Amino acid sequence: MDGDSAISLEELLRSRDVRVEHQRELLTRFPGASLICFTVILPGSVKRDVRSLKVAKAGVDALSQTFRNDFLKDKTDMKDKTDKTEGSQAKIRVHGHSTPQPCPSDLPSCHSGFPSCHSERSEESPVLYQEERDLATGFEAYLVVSMPPEQAKKLCCDIEDTHPLGRLMDIDVIVDSSTSPGMTEELSVRPLGRADIGRPERRCLLCGKPARECMRAHAHTQEEIQSAINVILSKSAE
Repeated sequence: MDGDSAISLEELLRSRDVRVEHQRELLTRFPGASLICFTVILPGSVKRDVRSLKVAKAGVDALSQTFRNDFLKDKTDMKDKTDKTEGSQAKIRVHGHSTPQPCPSDLPSCHSGFPSCHSERSEESPVLYQEERDLATGFEAYLVVSMPPEQAKKLCCDIEDTHPLGRLMDIDVIVDSSTSPGMTEELSVRPLGRADIGRPERRCLLCGKPARECMRAHAHTQEEIQSAINVILSKSAE
């Protein structure tokens, strides 16, 4: 499958729905733990290319170093699982004791270009579960950690703010926003905001204004944004 293939708006929206549903599943499966969801910031209809995979690998490495204490350097016990349904292949890597539901066959997916990753679980590691999904709709990684969500969010913000490619990483900590937790059949989930931990909101890659404002106003062209992304990637390689 061509990793640089464009996806439709319908496919993108469907992938977001699936992501939210998977977040609900993981929060239900690990009550009391914090859920981290990593995606790559790449505007446009192509969500998987050489650039996005570079950011994805850097992000997974940064999360691993932060939450596993350099677990990539240790021996590992990571399970590779490939979902094969109706000709669709999505590479899913799982670390932990639970097996996620396979990706729906109606989502565009592709082979993972990531090297095999193995890790030995440590009693000191807060990571209860780790999963990576290399999809045509965009790379996704999930970590379930045994720490308060505010603490996890601070660590994730540190990665976004200090890593050379952090501006291209979206690392959310997902929490249950149900008004009566445990009383409804389906959790209502939301990302913990930077304001919730007293951190300033993220800034636009181009003008430095709040990124959310520029997105809503469509203040910059796709060409300008893609050029800014390429500059960040080039500087990270220096």
